[in-house]
Order: sequence, then structure tokens, then C-alpha cells
Amino acid sequence: MQVISTIIYRFFVISAVILLSCSSPRRNSDLKFTNAKFPNCPGCNFLDYGDDEEFLKSTIKAYHAAKSEEAKSYFVNDLYLKANVLETQLEYDRVVKYQRALLNLDPENLFLLKKFSLALIRVGKLKPAIDSLGRAYEVADDQEDKVNLGLLMGSLYESLDKRLEALAIYQKVLADDPTNAESCIRVSKIEQKTNIKLAINKLKQCHARSKDGKADLSFQLGRVYLDMSDLASSEKYFKRAYKEDSTKSKALAALAVIYEELGKGEITLNLFKRHLKQNPEDYLILGRVLDYYISKSDFKKALPYLEKMTDLNPRELTIRFKLSYLYREVKAYRKAIGTLEEIVALGGDSDKAFYFLSDINFAINQPQIAMIYLERIQPDSHFYYDSTLKLVSTLKKLYQGTSGKKSEEYEERYLKTLKERKENIEPKSDLYFELAISEALYWENKARLGRSLASLEEVQAHEKFSENHKYFLASLYEKKSNYDKSDDIILKLLEENPENYHALNFIGYSHLEREGGDLSVAHKYLSRALDLSPDDGHVLDSMGWYWFKKGNFEESLRFLLQARERLPQDPTINKHVGLAYFRLKNPNLASKFFKKALTLTRDLSLIEELKGFISNIKVDTDRLPASID
Repeated sequence: MQVISTIIYRFFVISAVILLSCSSPRRNSDLKFTNAKFPNCPGCNFLDYGDDEEFLKSTIKAYHAAKSEEAKSYFVNDLYLKANVLETQLEYDRVVKYQRALLNLDPENLFLLKKFSLALIRVGKLKPAIDSLGRAYEVADDQEDKVNLGLLMGSLYESLDKRLEALAIYQKVLADDPTNAESCIRVSKIEQKTNIKLAINKLKQCHARSKDGKADLSFQLGRVYLDMSDLASSEKYFKRAYKEDSTKSKALAALAVIYEELGKGEITLNLFKRHLKQNPEDYLILGRVLDYYISKSDFKKALPYLEKMTDLNPRELTIRFKLSYLYREVKAYRKAIGTLEEIVALGGDSDKAFYFLSDINFAINQPQIAMIYLERIQPDSHFYYDSTLKLVSTLKKLYQGTSGKKSEEYEERYLKTLKERKENIEPKSDLYFELAISEALYWENKARLGRSLASLEEVQAHEKFSENHKYFLASLYEKKSNYDKSDDIILKLLEENPENYHALNFIGYSHLEREGGDLSVAHKYLSRALDLSPDDGHVLDSMGWYWFKKGNFEESLRFLLQARERLPQDPTINKHVGLAYFRLKNPNLASKFFKKALTLTRDLSLIEELKGFISNIKVDTDRLPASID
């Protein structure tokens, strides 16, 4: 049946014309079709004949045995009615059997030849259909009949990729009716593949003698020139087509394509709109206008065209998703939500709809509802990765941004989500990696270094485990006083890149902080880091801290203030500046920097340390500075 799809448009148009051309089934026929019932009919109830072969055999036998034409007509009527019933039931294989039987009784019946040909097309028997149409063509005495039969035969040959046979048929139709525009257009289309000049000349000749098809021929000339990239000639003939028949708005659409090619957007848009006035349901052109407005980010003007496309094709869910997006862009959130809920009701991609519904609820500041939609997305959905990260991130913001029991509930839900989502996915997956990193950061912030290490170590071999993650792992080992593992990670980074100033800074600072650290080793690494990156805030802080450890607080403060100038929101740098001022006997400024650091961190151990510093400083309120920034 694949081949039938290639000719479906021509089939329906021409077949409708063929059937409508017969005002009565008696045309060119000696058979009489009536609604009467013959008392001795072998199948008095024509809806229940049983076996086709048995019924056909007995009916035809009875037909030949009948002594009068009136009696014969009853048997013919049974065959005809049975074929019609089967046709309404779309049982075309059986229709073919009955119509073949009728044709055997009257081989020259034009009406039956047409019906038989169309039934053969329906079941994909194109070669027999062509033969039947050929017989019908010879029988037909009406010129319009011949044209339509010939065009349909040619279409079938084209669908079988027999262009020469199709060309011969079209040329025969054109010879019979030299004014017929459609046959001329089809001849030119085939000739165009081998000799484009011949095709153009053919169309011009047909245009000169055609009466009713001039606009169609001009339009085809425009298309040929457009295929040749001759935009000027193409424009000329499309304009002529519209002038010859202003109802041919397809010429306007074609002109719009040319102007679009020439970069004349406004002219293109106006032509498309003029076309839509005559053809408001042209889905393709509605889409072109829609795309134009979307490309200009003019979503309000785009919306009516997309709404019309949705009305024309209500079950096209891709269009509905786009509609929900435009509603969101123009802040019509209720309509966006309603459209997405309709998609779910129609059996569309519910996970995609839930993801977009969550986005909209975030946009209208309804994170709790947004999370409900995120939680409904299934693990096998390609939205599961993003939805999980968004869910985890939202829960983190909620527990950090609230207090009391509410914060505890969100925090508990955050940990539960991390745990349950990890259990539902492969340990080697990217999502598992991201969740493990989130766990590690959470437990480090809670000063639960063992649990933080456990989460980080289980994804250490993952391909996404970056240099930053290695610093994180090294810092955890360092905090656990496992300096061998910490140094091993950093020294491997320096082997890979000896000028990695981040690694130099890390190991240098580590020697300043660790018990039994070597200040000379620290100075060696930090000096190299400072040479490589003299403006890096973290390196400046480390060098300032080195001089602090050496007891040179003036030199320490000089480096630390440079560091803070570059990283004013870093809590550790603010703490270091405060300690330097404290050592330089300036408790007022020391207190200010400690308090500033306190506002910049959630690290529980650092918070406790800063609170201790503040409580032990005696502040001279008369000399307190207004601000440290």
C-alpha cells in the first residue's frame, strides 16, 4: 500500500470527477439496476450472502438461466448492491470480485469499468487498474471523461516510476484536447527532467491556446523558472498567474517564497497574508507566517496563527506544545497550563508536559506545585535528568531560605530525594554522579566529612570527575588530616601541568594549615603560584596567610587586602583580614571583618569559629568604622 500514498491526492481528485461524471449507472450499459427484489433470488437478504464464491457462482448461473431481461436485472441488482455494501465497509478485495463478475456480464459498461479501476487502486493492484482504465478510455465518448481517465492512468504509471509510459498517456490526452492545461503541465514536468527548454516551450505553447487554464500554466512556468533559480522570470509568471485568475492565491504564496529568498521579509509577510485571506486554512502558509513572527520574537502577533493551526489539527501535539510555549512567553500562564493539561489528556508526552508545567509554576512563583510536576516525571524519560536536578536544587533553596520546622521538612525531603533517585538509576550514569556530588557538598557543609568523602569517592572514577572535583576530594582528605592522599591528588595534577597555579596554591596553603606543615615548602609553591597568577585573589590570600604564619602582620595585611579587593564576598579572606587587624591591635576593624565573613558562609565549623572570635574581641565603640566596604 506504500505506492498508493504517492498518488493519493491525484487519486481522490480525479476519481471523484470520474464518478461524478456518471449521472446514472445505466450509462453505456444494457444492464438494468433496480431496487426490486426477485422472488426466487438465491440471496433474498443481500447483507448476508455467506461465501462470496458460492454466491457469485449461483447468482451468475441464475442470471444465465433467466428467460427475461427483467428477471436478469434482479440478479444483476443483487451483485451491484452487494458490491456497494462491501464498498461502504471498505472491503475492497471483495468489491473487486463482485465488480469483476458484473463486468463479465457487460464488458463495455463505462460506469462499472470506472468503479472496478478505482477498487483495484484501493487494493494496490495498479497494473490491472491501468488496464481497466485503458478499456474505459476507449469506451468513453465524452471528452471530459477521456481527459480524467487519461490523467489517472498517467498518475498510476508515475507511481510505478514508468515516466515514459506516463508521458505517452499525457501526450495522448493533450493531442485529444490541445487546450487541456493539466495534461500539458504533466507533460512539461516529465520533459523538464531531461530537457528544461523543451518543457518551457511546451508550457508557453499550451498557454497560447488554452482558454480556462492560463493561470495554472503561468503558475507552472513560474515554478520551472524558480527551480532554475531565475527569480526574475519566476516572479514575472507568478504575477501573471495571479493577474489571470485572482483566486489562484497559490501564486501569491509562491511570490512570497521568491521575496523571502531575496530577503524582503515585509513583502513576503504581506503576500502570505493576502493568500490567507482567500485560503484561511492553508496550514503550510499559516506556519510560514508563524515562523516569521517567532523569528522576530513577536509572540503576540504569532499567537493567532498558531491558535488557528491548533484548531485545524487539534490532535497535533507538537503544535500544542509550541502553543503552550508562546502562551508562556506572553505571560498567558493560565492558557499555557490549560494547553499542557490538554496534551496530557490527549495521551501526549506527559513527561514533557509535566516538565513545562513545572517551568511555568516556577515562573509564577509556585515552587511547591512545580515540584509536584517534577516528581511525576518517570525515570525512563529524557526529562528525568533535568527534572531531578531542578527538583534537588529547588529543595535546597527552600530549606536554606526558610527556618524552623518548615526548613527541617524541606531538608529531610531533600535528603530523601537524593537517596531515592540514586537508588533508581545506574551508578555509572551522569545523573548519579550529579546527585553524589550534591550529597558530598551537603555533608561537607554539615561538617560530616566521612559521609562527604564516601559520596565523593563512589564517583571518583566517573568521566565527569573534573579537576575541581579533585580539589574538593583533596580538601576533604586534608580536613581529615590524610595528607598523603591529599598531596597525591595535587602532585598528580602538577605532573600533568607544572604551571597549574591552582594546584600550586592548594598544596602551598595546605602546608600552612596542616599540623607539622613546612612553611618553606609552602613559600616555594606559593611563590611559583604568585609568579604565574599575580592577580588571583586566592593566591594573594594564601601568600598573605603565609606572612601571617611567619608573624609579619603588616606584610600579611598588604596581601590580604589585595585578595579581598578581588574577592570581597569570600568568607575565608574576610576572616583572614580580620585576624590580621586583630594582630595589628585594631579590634574594631577585626570585628567588622569577622561579622562580614559570618554573613557570607553556611559552613557550620566556620560559623562557630567566627562567633568565637567576635565574642573574645573587646570593641571600642567610639572608634568603630561606619563600613568596611
